[in-house]
Amino acid sequence: MNTKNKIVEATFILSMEYGYDNVSIKQIKEKSKIAASSIYHHYKNKDAILSYMIQKYFVEKITELKNLCYEFEGTFIEKLRFIYYRSIGIDIQDNKKPIRKINGEIIDYKKYYLMLNSIYHQHPEYRDLFDNMTHNVIHIFKESVDEFIYKKELDINISPNKMALFLFTNIKGFINLWMTLSDSDVDEIIDANLEAIKQIIN
Repeated sequence: MNTKNKIVEATFILSMEYGYDNVSIKQIKEKSKIAASSIYHHYKNKDAILSYMIQKYFVEKITELKNLCYEFEGTFIEKLRFIYYRSIGIDIQDNKKPIRKINGEIIDYKKYYLMLNSIYHQHPEYRDLFDNMTHNVIHIFKESVDEFIYKKELDINISPNKMALFLFTNIKGFINLWMTLSDSDVDEIIDANLEAIKQIIN
């Protein structure tokens, strides 16, 4: 891993633990084991690190989800189940193993979402980017709905756009609920949501 990525990785880990605005260059230096002079060689200031961190750990994550959904083979409900679990850091295609690790450590997705929410509120200069990414995720659902309408597996009485918005808000609500519950409740919550969606589309 190059120096630039080591710096942003250390910042990401520290930001999940303490919140980005509570992390200092000194902490980043100690975590990454990279001198402050080298940090400033790669980044003009701490906010430049934030900009790259958002790109690497948020924007690219959405692009990755889009590609995975495009490649996914299965029914509409199976694809939704895949997205549900992936949204909380679990890969059901790999025996429910965590999808992301850094230096062998599993990323805590509850801390990840809390960090993103904090950045959204504390750094309004990134809100347009966050909003664009939200629309990109909704478009991923729209593409999935269109795909299964074309395959004649999905027959709905509302527009694909409205269905996509419904699915997005459903997943968003699931994540918010999951943030407050123990992980032992995850399977039951996902099954209940998918059963309800199955009733709606049938």
